[in-house]
Amino acid sequence: MKTYAISGLGTDDRIFSELVLDFELTILPWIKPEPKESFHEYALRFSERFNENEPFNLIGVSFGGMLAQEINQIKKAEKVILVSSAISRTEIPLLFRIGLVLGIHKVLSGDTQPPEFLISHYFGLKQQKHREMLKSIMNDMDPDFLKWALSKISTWNSPQPSENLYRIHGTSDKILYCFSNHNTQLVKDSGHFVSVERADEVSKLLNKMIQTS
Repeated sequence: MKTYAISGLGTDDRIFSELVLDFELTILPWIKPEPKESFHEYALRFSERFNENEPFNLIGVSFGGMLAQEINQIKKAEKVILVSSAISRTEIPLLFRIGLVLGIHKVLSGDTQPPEFLISHYFGLKQQKHREMLKSIMNDMDPDFLKWALSKISTWNSPQPSENLYRIHGTSDKILYCFSNHNTQLVKDSGHFVSVERADEVSKLLNKMIQTS
Protein backbone atom coordinates (compact mmCIF):
# COMPACT_ATOMS: atom_id res chain seq x y z
CA MET A 1 0.00 0.00 0.00
CA LYS A 2 1.28 3.46 -0.88
CA THR A 3 2.00 5.97 1.85
CA TYR A 4 1.95 9.64 0.90
CA ALA A 5 3.21 12.59 2.92
CA ILE A 6 2.45 16.30 2.95
CA SER A 7 5.00 18.61 4.53
CA GLY A 8 4.39 21.63 6.73
CA LEU A 9 3.56 25.19 5.75
CA GLY A 10 5.02 25.45 2.27
CA THR A 11 8.05 23.35 3.16
CA ASP A 12 9.54 20.48 1.18
CA ASP A 13 10.95 17.01 1.76
CA ARG A 14 13.65 18.32 4.12
CA ILE A 15 11.18 17.89 6.98
CA PHE A 16 11.33 14.12 6.36
CA SER A 17 15.05 13.93 5.61
CA GLU A 18 16.19 12.35 8.91
CA LEU A 19 13.47 9.70 9.18
CA VAL A 20 14.41 6.03 8.78
CA LEU A 21 11.31 4.21 7.58
CA ASP A 22 10.46 0.60 6.82
CA PHE A 23 8.10 1.64 4.04
CA GLU A 24 8.33 3.75 0.90
CA LEU A 25 7.24 7.33 1.41
CA THR A 26 5.99 9.40 -1.51
CA ILE A 27 6.16 13.11 -0.70
CA LEU A 28 3.54 15.24 -2.42
CA PRO A 29 4.65 18.81 -3.16
CA TRP A 30 2.26 21.67 -2.51
CA ILE A 31 0.36 23.03 -5.49
CA LYS A 32 -0.16 26.71 -6.22
CA PRO A 33 -3.47 28.01 -4.83
CA GLU A 34 -5.92 29.60 -7.23
CA PRO A 35 -7.05 33.20 -6.55
CA LYS A 36 -9.78 33.29 -3.87
CA GLU A 37 -9.72 29.48 -3.63
CA SER A 38 -11.20 28.02 -0.43
CA PHE A 39 -9.37 25.38 1.58
CA HIS A 40 -11.96 22.77 0.54
CA GLU A 41 -11.55 23.68 -3.13
CA TYR A 42 -7.79 23.42 -2.75
CA ALA A 43 -8.17 19.99 -1.11
CA LEU A 44 -10.38 18.86 -4.00
CA ARG A 45 -7.67 19.74 -6.52
CA PHE A 46 -4.93 18.25 -4.36
CA SER A 47 -6.89 14.98 -3.95
CA GLU A 48 -6.95 14.43 -7.72
CA ARG A 49 -3.54 12.81 -7.25
CA PHE A 50 -5.11 9.84 -5.45
CA ASN A 51 -6.61 6.88 -7.28
CA GLU A 52 -10.00 6.06 -5.74
CA ASN A 53 -9.45 2.36 -6.47
CA GLU A 54 -6.03 2.22 -4.81
CA PRO A 55 -5.87 2.22 -0.98
CA PHE A 56 -3.34 4.59 0.57
CA ASN A 57 -2.04 5.99 3.85
CA LEU A 58 -1.52 9.69 4.37
CA ILE A 59 0.95 11.49 6.68
CA GLY A 60 0.59 15.23 7.24
CA VAL A 61 2.95 17.53 9.13
CA SER A 62 1.61 20.73 10.75
CA PHE A 63 -0.50 22.59 8.13
CA GLY A 64 -0.06 19.51 5.93
CA GLY A 65 -1.93 17.57 8.62
CA MET A 66 -4.87 19.96 8.35
CA LEU A 67 -4.91 19.41 4.60
CA ALA A 68 -4.67 15.64 5.13
CA GLN A 69 -7.85 15.76 7.22
CA GLU A 70 -9.66 17.68 4.47
CA ILE A 71 -8.49 15.18 1.85
CA ASN A 72 -9.67 12.31 4.05
CA GLN A 73 -13.20 13.72 3.77
CA ILE A 74 -12.97 13.54 -0.04
CA LYS A 75 -10.99 10.35 -0.62
CA LYS A 76 -10.85 8.11 2.43
CA ALA A 77 -7.37 7.00 3.43
CA GLU A 78 -6.64 3.76 5.26
CA LYS A 79 -4.75 5.73 7.91
CA VAL A 80 -4.16 9.43 8.41
CA ILE A 81 -1.18 10.22 10.64
CA LEU A 82 -0.76 13.77 11.89
CA VAL A 83 2.67 14.93 13.01
CA SER A 84 2.79 18.21 14.97
CA SER A 85 -0.64 19.13 13.67
CA ALA A 86 -4.06 20.11 15.03
CA ILE A 87 -7.50 18.51 14.90
CA SER A 88 -9.46 21.58 15.99
CA ARG A 89 -9.20 25.37 16.19
CA THR A 90 -8.78 25.11 19.96
CA GLU A 91 -5.35 23.52 19.38
CA ILE A 92 -4.19 26.66 17.58
CA PRO A 93 -2.75 28.97 20.29
CA LEU A 94 -5.00 31.91 21.18
CA LEU A 95 -2.40 34.59 20.40
CA PHE A 96 -1.82 33.03 16.99
CA ARG A 97 -5.56 32.98 16.29
CA ILE A 98 -5.93 36.60 17.38
CA GLY A 99 -3.03 37.62 15.14
CA LEU A 100 -4.59 35.85 12.17
CA VAL A 101 -7.99 37.43 12.80
CA LEU A 102 -6.34 40.86 12.94
CA GLY A 103 -4.73 40.13 9.57
CA ILE A 104 -1.08 40.03 10.65
CA HIS A 105 -0.40 37.54 7.87
CA LYS A 106 -1.44 40.13 5.23
CA VAL A 107 1.60 42.31 5.94
CA LEU A 108 4.12 39.50 5.47
CA SER A 109 6.56 39.87 2.60
CA GLY A 110 9.32 37.80 1.08
CA ASP A 111 11.83 39.74 3.19
CA THR A 112 10.00 39.18 6.46
CA GLN A 113 11.81 36.85 8.84
CA PRO A 114 10.93 36.34 12.50
CA PRO A 115 13.62 37.42 14.98
CA GLU A 116 16.08 34.78 16.16
CA PHE A 117 14.73 34.82 19.71
CA LEU A 118 11.22 34.00 18.45
CA ILE A 119 12.54 31.06 16.44
CA SER A 120 14.41 29.82 19.51
CA HIS A 121 11.38 30.27 21.76
CA TYR A 122 8.71 28.74 19.55
CA PHE A 123 10.72 25.95 17.93
CA GLY A 124 13.15 25.27 20.78
CA LEU A 125 15.71 23.66 18.47
CA LYS A 126 18.86 22.72 20.35
CA GLN A 127 21.14 21.60 17.53
CA GLN A 128 22.68 24.18 15.21
CA LYS A 129 22.10 22.01 12.11
CA HIS A 130 18.37 21.94 12.84
CA ARG A 131 18.26 25.70 13.34
CA GLU A 132 20.06 26.15 10.04
CA MET A 133 17.61 23.78 8.33
CA LEU A 134 14.65 25.75 9.70
CA LYS A 135 16.16 29.05 8.54
CA SER A 136 16.74 27.60 5.08
CA ILE A 137 13.17 26.34 4.89
CA MET A 138 11.80 29.73 5.95
CA ASN A 139 14.00 31.54 3.43
CA ASP A 140 12.64 29.33 0.64
CA MET A 141 8.96 29.88 1.51
CA ASP A 142 6.76 31.45 -1.15
CA PRO A 143 5.37 34.59 0.56
CA ASP A 144 2.14 34.45 -1.47
CA PHE A 145 1.57 30.83 -0.47
CA LEU A 146 2.37 31.70 3.14
CA LYS A 147 -0.25 34.46 3.21
CA TRP A 148 -2.83 32.15 1.63
CA ALA A 149 -2.09 29.30 4.04
CA LEU A 150 -2.22 31.49 7.15
CA SER A 151 -5.53 32.95 6.02
CA LYS A 152 -6.93 29.41 5.66
CA ILE A 153 -5.71 28.48 9.15
CA SER A 154 -7.50 31.55 10.53
CA THR A 155 -10.86 30.36 9.13
CA TRP A 156 -10.37 26.59 9.34
CA ASN A 157 -13.39 24.58 10.41
CA SER A 158 -11.90 21.22 11.29
CA PRO A 159 -13.76 18.02 10.35
CA GLN A 160 -14.81 15.60 13.05
CA PRO A 161 -11.82 13.34 13.92
CA SER A 162 -12.23 9.98 12.20
CA GLU A 163 -11.40 6.52 13.50
CA ASN A 164 -8.51 6.17 11.03
CA LEU A 165 -6.74 9.19 12.54
CA TYR A 166 -3.44 8.85 14.45
CA ARG A 167 -1.22 11.52 16.00
CA ILE A 168 2.43 12.11 16.90
CA HIS A 169 3.07 15.30 18.85
CA GLY A 170 5.82 16.87 20.93
CA THR A 171 4.84 17.71 24.50
CA SER A 172 6.68 21.05 24.28
CA ASP A 173 5.14 22.17 20.97
CA LYS A 174 4.42 25.92 21.20
CA ILE A 175 3.14 26.30 17.62
CA LEU A 176 0.21 23.87 17.79
CA TYR A 177 -1.18 22.16 20.87
CA CYS A 178 -2.40 18.59 21.35
CA PHE A 179 -5.34 18.25 23.73
CA SER A 180 -6.61 14.97 22.34
CA ASN A 181 -5.61 11.44 23.35
CA HIS A 182 -7.25 10.04 20.21
CA ASN A 183 -4.72 7.43 18.99
CA THR A 184 -2.00 9.84 20.12
CA GLN A 185 1.68 9.19 20.79
CA LEU A 186 3.46 12.01 22.62
CA VAL A 187 7.19 12.65 22.29
CA LYS A 188 8.39 14.03 25.61
CA ASP A 189 10.18 17.40 25.69
CA SER A 190 10.07 17.87 21.93
CA GLY A 191 8.74 20.86 20.02
CA HIS A 192 7.10 21.52 16.67
CA PHE A 193 10.10 20.23 14.68
CA VAL A 194 9.71 16.77 16.22
CA SER A 195 10.10 14.89 12.92
CA VAL A 196 13.62 16.31 12.65
CA GLU A 197 14.94 16.77 16.18
CA ARG A 198 13.54 13.42 17.38
CA ALA A 199 13.67 11.59 14.07
CA ASP A 200 14.60 8.21 15.60
CA GLU A 201 11.56 8.13 17.88
CA VAL A 202 9.21 9.46 15.22
CA SER A 203 10.52 6.87 12.73
CA LYS A 204 9.73 4.04 15.14
CA LEU A 205 6.26 5.40 15.82
CA LEU A 206 5.50 5.84 12.12
CA ASN A 207 6.75 2.35 11.29
CA LYS A 208 4.55 0.86 14.01
CA MET A 209 1.47 2.87 13.01
CA ILE A 210 1.77 1.97 9.34
CA GLN A 211 2.43 -1.71 9.98
CA THR A 212 -0.34 -2.19 12.54
CA SER A 213 -3.51 -3.48 10.91
